[in-house]
Amino acid sequence: MSWVENFHKIKAIMDYHFTENKKLEREFQQLVVRENNILREANNTDYYVVDFEYQDGDSRFDLIALRWDSTSQDRKNPDKCRLAIIEMKYGDSSLKENSGLVEHIKDVEEFLSDPGRVDEFKKEMLNVFDQKRKLGLISFSKGGNDNIVSSIKDKTEFIVLLAGHKPASSILETEISGIVEMQNADLKFATASFMGYGLYNSSMLSLDEFKKTLKKQ
Repeated sequence: MSWVENFHKIKAIMDYHFTENKKLEREFQQLVVRENNILREANNTDYYVVDFEYQDGDSRFDLIALRWDSTSQDRKNPDKCRLAIIEMKYGDSSLKENSGLVEHIKDVEEFLSDPGRVDEFKKEMLNVFDQKRKLGLISFSKGGNDNIVSSIKDKTEFIVLLAGHKPASSILETEISGIVEMQNADLKFATASFMGYGLYNSSMLSLDEFKKTLKKQ
C-alpha cells in the first residue's frame, strides 16, 4: 500500500526531474502509456503498455506492450495475446543518435534468439500486466474483464513508432533502406488512427508497406 499512497509524490519528483533534464522521447512514451492504458479510449485500443525503459543485460527497450485485440470476442479469449517490443523515435535527429534502427533491430533479434530468455521475459511481462490490472492502471470497459492472460505463445512483434518526422527529410528513408525482415519477430511500423497515440493492429504497416508510404511523401 505504501507505493500506492506515495505514487503521486513519486510522480511529482519525476516530473520535476524531467523539467530540468528534458527527454522528449520519455514525454511521448508517457503519452502512449496514457492513451492506451488509462484514458477513455484505452479499452478500445489493441495494445496495453506493460513497461517502458525496460532493461535486461545489454538489451534495452523503450516500451513493452501486450497486444490484446479490442473486439469483444478476442477480449474473452486471453490465449490470443502477443507481446510487442516498441522502439520510439521522436524527430528525425533521434534516428542518428546512439545506434540507429538497424542496430536496434539487431539487438532485438539477438535478445529473442534465446528461447529460455524469451520465456522468462514473457512470464515477467505477464506478471507486471497482472499487477497493473490489480492496481487499476489498466482501463477495461465498465463491466471490467476477469479473463486472465496466463501464457503467450505467438511470436513477439517489434514495432517502430516514429513521431515528429519531417516528410522532406531524407534521414528516415536512409535508415529504412538498411532494414531487412526480422527472423525472430514480426516487424511493424505504427501509424496513427487520424491523430493520437492509440495503437491499433489495423494501423500497423509491414516493412514493404512502410517503404511504399515513405515514397509517397
